[in-house]
Amino acid sequence: MKTSLFICLALLLNFGLVAQQDTYMHPASVFVKLKPAFNDLRKTTSEKFEIAAFREAAAQFSIANIRLSGNKKLQDTYVIYFDRPLEIQRAIASFKNTAMFEYVEPNYGGTAAGQQFEVALDSPDDPLFARQWGMKNDGTFPLAPAEAGVDIKMEQAWEIEKGSPDLIIAVLDSGAKWDHPELAGRLWTNPDEILDGIDNDNNGYIDDVNGWDFAYEDANPWDDVGHGTNIIGLLASNSDNATAYAGLNWNSKIMNIKMLNEDNAYLDGAWAVDAIYYAVDNGADIINMSWGGPAFTAMEDAIQYAHVNGVVLTAAMMNFDNDTPYFPAAYAETIAVGSIDPDGDRSSPFYWDPNSGSNFGPHIDLIAPGNYTYNITNTSNSNYNIYWGGTSQAAPHVAGVASLLLSQDPSLTPGQVRTILTTTADDGTGDPIEDTPGFDQFYGHGRLNAFEALSGNLQVGDLTATTISVFPNPAPANGTLTVASEQHILKTATFYSVLGQRVAIFQNEAGNEIFNVSLSGLAAGVYLVQLQAEDAGFNTTVKVVISR
Repeated sequence: MKTSLFICLALLLNFGLVAQQDTYMHPASVFVKLKPAFNDLRKTTSEKFEIAAFREAAAQFSIANIRLSGNKKLQDTYVIYFDRPLEIQRAIASFKNTAMFEYVEPNYGGTAAGQQFEVALDSPDDPLFARQWGMKNDGTFPLAPAEAGVDIKMEQAWEIEKGSPDLIIAVLDSGAKWDHPELAGRLWTNPDEILDGIDNDNNGYIDDVNGWDFAYEDANPWDDVGHGTNIIGLLASNSDNATAYAGLNWNSKIMNIKMLNEDNAYLDGAWAVDAIYYAVDNGADIINMSWGGPAFTAMEDAIQYAHVNGVVLTAAMMNFDNDTPYFPAAYAETIAVGSIDPDGDRSSPFYWDPNSGSNFGPHIDLIAPGNYTYNITNTSNSNYNIYWGGTSQAAPHVAGVASLLLSQDPSLTPGQVRTILTTTADDGTGDPIEDTPGFDQFYGHGRLNAFEALSGNLQVGDLTATTISVFPNPAPANGTLTVASEQHILKTATFYSVLGQRVAIFQNEAGNEIFNVSLSGLAAGVYLVQLQAEDAGFNTTVKVVISR
């Protein structure tokens, strides 16, 4: 097959963030957090900083603006902007001497963790789902060596769960092409806001009906780059509609929050910090963060705020092929995701740079498909030949599966979601030198397996394993489902669809403790099976999956 490749985007950043591993520090800004004694919530921002010690320190530097950031409820974290670049460490030392602040630190920035390419194929009528090797890999992917079965078993997972319309996944990125037909009906809108120039819901953001753009401080989180649109497409492209690609989640809403600028970077750490608080305060269940930079306390506070509010956090390991920790991935509260190629090996390098590669280290949790990830683009409603590569693209695979777990069981905590994902991951499937048995620093706990994660989370009512067992579950089509009970002789097993329609009823004619049910004639899918014992006072309902 003839292909042609060309770079559509070069990740060249301004303000000194040119080399991939440079640490960007805003040249005219610092973060500060007021001590409780100096944080009177009855006072305005200017009144809080009308302290003699602060005025004396500030007089040396010519402050342009002091802006509230971080936790809007506590109102204790601020970004101080100076009217010109200065020696940041001197300003930090001076402000620390005022004794007003719990911390004073640089305003660090960072970059996205993905690169974009476009491919021209000479067989455009091929099914586009076939390009999504990360979901189903038959070993024929044309752009790189591929191995059949190196995928996350997405088709089997969809037989169990496709996503709840009540769940919200926040994507903190470069924005979205929100008028793309593949995103129709999939993007979150703020139910308490209208476009009238007023902050109707009093959340500090005027007209944030479609989310917010923290990079440019407006209500227009439109994608200038394509990074965010690709990631949102991976998560939520309308599925099973005979067009383009399938999203990991078929029904949940995507909260589009822009905090990366036209250079695919956050040159002001407050953009990222405020985006996290916004997502949490507006109801996000999951936050995906496909970017990274240095650690700083305001960011850590925001991550902890999300975690204690029950939000699942996924983050990209970054693409520098080393074990340098980048944040937010390296925070303990996040699920840190590395990238693999279609042959199952760690992405090293990515297709766009021979010096790139999926970062590694002791903070990694698991790996997921990240290289050569096709999806929609920000520049066209009909061009489906764009693909990206990076840990940026691996992270939303994990966020998508996490969203299916929460759709299946909304009571799961972030810690339980992480445990399910890591304990059901496929171990020892990559480069044997790096992917050693058990946890390792290159693959973490292994390759994401959506089917095993959702299967492992199937609940058997409120009964203990010693009381009743149902196996195998998932069960193969045309196979046999065995139900055993130590305390009851089961009489019937009644199968219902997820819509509550009765599909079949089976009788335990032999009256044995072990009840074998032939699944012949039942279609693949998810069923609720009501088990009724001979003693009429006992019955329970279990979820059973019949796989193809």
